[in-house]
Amino acid sequence: MILLLVLFPYQSSLSEVLNAMGTDIHGLGYEKLEWSLYTKDYLPIVRSFMEKPLYAYEWEQEKKRDLKKGVVTAYISSAADQGYKIRVPGEKPDLKKDIEEIRRISAQIKEIYKPVDKKRVERILYTIQKKFTEEDTSQPSPGDICKEFGFTPDTTIKTSTDTLLKWYRSLNIGKLYSLNAHLISIVYNLSRRLLKNPPDTSFSLDTPLGRISVGGHGNNVYEGNYLLIIDTDGDDIYRLKGAVLHKTTPVQIIIDLDGNDTYSDSGYVGPGGGVCGTGIVFDLGGNDNYFSHHISIGAGFMGTGLVFDSTGNDNFRGGIMCCGAGFMGTGILYDRSGSDIYSGFLFSEGFAGVYGEGVLYDGEGNDVYYAGGFYLHKPLLPETYQSLSQGFSIGERPDFGGGIGLLYDVSGNDSYYAGTYAQGTSYWFSAGFLFDDSGEDYYNATEYAQGAGIHLSFGYLHDLAGNDHYFSRHGPSQGEGHDFAVGILIDSGGYDWYTVSGGLGIGLTNSIGIFIDGEGNDVYNITEKRDGTPFGIGDVNKARGFTGIGIFLDLGGKDIYPSKRYGDDKTWARSIYGMGMDRNSQEVVPEYEQLPVPELSKMDIRELFELASQWGVGENK
Repeated sequence: MILLLVLFPYQSSLSEVLNAMGTDIHGLGYEKLEWSLYTKDYLPIVRSFMEKPLYAYEWEQEKKRDLKKGVVTAYISSAADQGYKIRVPGEKPDLKKDIEEIRRISAQIKEIYKPVDKKRVERILYTIQKKFTEEDTSQPSPGDICKEFGFTPDTTIKTSTDTLLKWYRSLNIGKLYSLNAHLISIVYNLSRRLLKNPPDTSFSLDTPLGRISVGGHGNNVYEGNYLLIIDTDGDDIYRLKGAVLHKTTPVQIIIDLDGNDTYSDSGYVGPGGGVCGTGIVFDLGGNDNYFSHHISIGAGFMGTGLVFDSTGNDNFRGGIMCCGAGFMGTGILYDRSGSDIYSGFLFSEGFAGVYGEGVLYDGEGNDVYYAGGFYLHKPLLPETYQSLSQGFSIGERPDFGGGIGLLYDVSGNDSYYAGTYAQGTSYWFSAGFLFDDSGEDYYNATEYAQGAGIHLSFGYLHDLAGNDHYFSRHGPSQGEGHDFAVGILIDSGGYDWYTVSGGLGIGLTNSIGIFIDGEGNDVYNITEKRDGTPFGIGDVNKARGFTGIGIFLDLGGKDIYPSKRYGDDKTWARSIYGMGMDRNSQEVVPEYEQLPVPELSKMDIRELFELASQWGVGENK
């Protein structure tokens, strides 16, 4: 049983509506899960979200605290979501001892993967290509993983998810998480010390686990199989494969202290990617370019991938499974500061598959997130691209649940662009989250987006502050659940615009849909109709002989609605379980005082130029 230790801030208003429906908070956890009898495997924490939807708010607060503490705690938190509680030992502030410890831990990680022999790794690699990239597309071929890693696949053998999961569970996963956490902690502490006191010597040596290079100065190009690179400065190019057991190295660590660097790979498994291995990148300075393709930039497939970028305006551009993506493993992209660009084809920017966790954390800056542009959403929307990104998780219906996909942006005016399945959304016994704490943000998607749970899953988007814009061409979107699912969208403050065909608190096909706008003068627009009236803004439909629950709450501000059915200080309903409530309609006054516009006609050119240079800065709004 889950006890809600953090009070949900809108619980009183939510309870008021639920009481009017003849139920209470516990009614949100009705027996949706009895319909999942055919699902063999799923994460227990996902079940917790489904059983008690408001637990997601408590988890959100805990997760945010963990992520803000740093990249080491971020990884430990991901392990906890998978059911593993781990601790890391204290640091040993000595470069030689750190390198010895890295070698020792890397050997242990390789030993843990001993049940996965070379043939199995080749089957896993071939399955990655078949599973994720060989689809109907008008774009160029994504590449041949077999040629890249030098093997001929046995095409007569099909490696199912059941088989992959059996191999994954043959590993000591708890110990693997513990070793990876220790390794990440060593690299983090070593990086901080080296930033203050760079190594005064340079050396290279070959080891059975890969090459070690320490102290590279100037503009360098790195190619080949490395266990550890420590580069002190310069605009470097890392033209490397990631960590792949039996093919490159079981562990790959890159520490770059400064310079405008490029991390690149044109095929499968690039820097910061791990397939049955651990790939780690720590970049502590410069405006960097991460130009990789599939399974890179913080992506783990039966492995771990982590990228930590401390400063700079960076460009993260990947293909499939990138920028914080995990499948039976963990992928984390942790960017502390800078105005960055994130781009991926599919399964990116906080994505999780079966038993995976993918996290994209951005600490500050005005960022742009783009996902899609490669695979068309045929046959449903044949001219629209799929995304499955930006805080998205997916299972494999009906047998396997997914994991936890999370995108968390702390501050800045951010733009999120996607096609179908994105922005705090999930599919089949999974959980997808998007958190944005501040800034004037723009959310744009095509369908299944912005706090949508699809087919027995949980989707959640929470924007804390700022004047935001939400657009989704089609529903289910914007706080909508579909088919025994839960979808929640919360915007706590700001003057916001919402546009969607049908959404904003819809419990579609026996689901829970919750939309809450905390305050602000908002605009709502929907186009879908049922029975001649607008469908959305607190609504439900009937299926299988019963309905779900759809709730819309606007708790402050003077708002604009699409029809007279809705309005300020009104309550409306469709049947007993679809309800909307607007309260406290007084107009919200801006926090700043608008200064009077001066008489421009009486000013000369110099005065006009000085005034124009100041306008919009400081107190001038």
